[in-house]
Amino acid sequence: MKAIYWMRRDLRWKDNRALAMACKDADKVYPVFIFDENILEKLPRDDHRVSFIFERLKKLKEKHHIHIFFGDPVSLIPKLADEMKVDAVYTNEDYESYARERDAKIKKEIELKTFLDHIIFAGDEIQTGSGTSYKVYTPYKKKWLENLERKPERIFEFKYKPARLAKVSTKTEQIKSLEDFGFKPTETIPLIDTDGEKVFKNYLDKVHEYKETRDYPAKDNTSRLAVHFRFGTISTRAVCRKLKELEKLPETWLSQIIWRDFFFSIFQNFPYAEHSEFNKQYTDMPWREDKEALKAWKEGKTGFPIIDAGMRELNQTGYMHNRVRMIVASFLTKNLLLDWRLGERYFAEKLYDFELAVNNGSWQWASSTGCDAQPYFRVFNPESQVKKFDPKGEYIYKWVPELKEVPVKYFSAMEKFTEEKQKEVGVIIGKDYPEAIVDLKQTRVRAIAHFKDFSAKNS
Repeated sequence: MKAIYWMRRDLRWKDNRALAMACKDADKVYPVFIFDENILEKLPRDDHRVSFIFERLKKLKEKHHIHIFFGDPVSLIPKLADEMKVDAVYTNEDYESYARERDAKIKKEIELKTFLDHIIFAGDEIQTGSGTSYKVYTPYKKKWLENLERKPERIFEFKYKPARLAKVSTKTEQIKSLEDFGFKPTETIPLIDTDGEKVFKNYLDKVHEYKETRDYPAKDNTSRLAVHFRFGTISTRAVCRKLKELEKLPETWLSQIIWRDFFFSIFQNFPYAEHSEFNKQYTDMPWREDKEALKAWKEGKTGFPIIDAGMRELNQTGYMHNRVRMIVASFLTKNLLLDWRLGERYFAEKLYDFELAVNNGSWQWASSTGCDAQPYFRVFNPESQVKKFDPKGEYIYKWVPELKEVPVKYFSAMEKFTEEKQKEVGVIIGKDYPEAIVDLKQTRVRAIAHFKDFSAKNS
């Protein structure tokens, strides 16, 4: 038997379920990767995620050949199956609506075998006692941990057989460079390490510090593994196995993996949430329209140092610290009262670790429209957040260098940064740094009243 292993969100050889199953069933397995034209047509030609994928594929090809193509998988997979004379195509499951529709079309043309790999438990595996899907994280987490204790095999390693991987010539032209399909290496945002195993290994010494340091963006003691989970350069199984080997289980850090599974379960069980408010009480709630405010938020020119630092970090690196993500999301959806989907889309454009289910769930959490979301009356105050989580202003000074001469005390009370003080340090508000685009107190009151009134009308 011959088979195609279709590599997608699983850019690794080790602990790859679809690959292992293909090697188990077939004598010859042809690894294939397709740059999907339907996804890429919406991206800038130097998109950093495309460069990341291509560099990762180059690294993987040092060990085994990968047949790389560009086109529409719906027509290309059956065509390649015919050219390679295979009996079946093996791939790991993808849960986004586009991917589900794509795979359903392909299954009509050829045998497409899919496997659970991207998450630990599928959406229908973690359920309440009455057989319904969880909508609240804490009981979901408890059941997730119980399931893992009952099913330790869920994180066992899937081993493939290297000798069965093979190379075959094809009539369809194979890709050798980004330029072959109209792209070029990233220029705007630097390329990051594509080796998830190495990143995780280097972080392990810090994993027990995570609980105490995770909220301080200047310390940056987070793992940066989200991008590697998103592209599958390391399996979540491998990470969970290693965590359970430690003398003390880092539960706070493990919770991030469980949150990820939780958001995927929401997507699988409540697919409408991909485009609409999960909490239907807020469906069709009106949002403000303010193009200038949105532009200022995107560019990091709001006049609030922690907001601007976060947005500039995102624009320059494709990354933003998680605490800061919550602050900028609250600011957009509460203080500016702009639609959460605007922020979701912008993060989707910029984040290396953009993962639809997680990005959507996080934005709906921040905007109080999602499952287990923060209550609408909780509005993050960007100034008090500076006091708590960037007390020395290290994060702000790094990303907003025009404020380097401004004493840190003003970052949590910019209204006290008088004209006299501005002249004294040589930083003039409105000239060297933007004026605040909103009044925090007034917009907080406005947001709470807006949510409260709409809730009352729809209760």
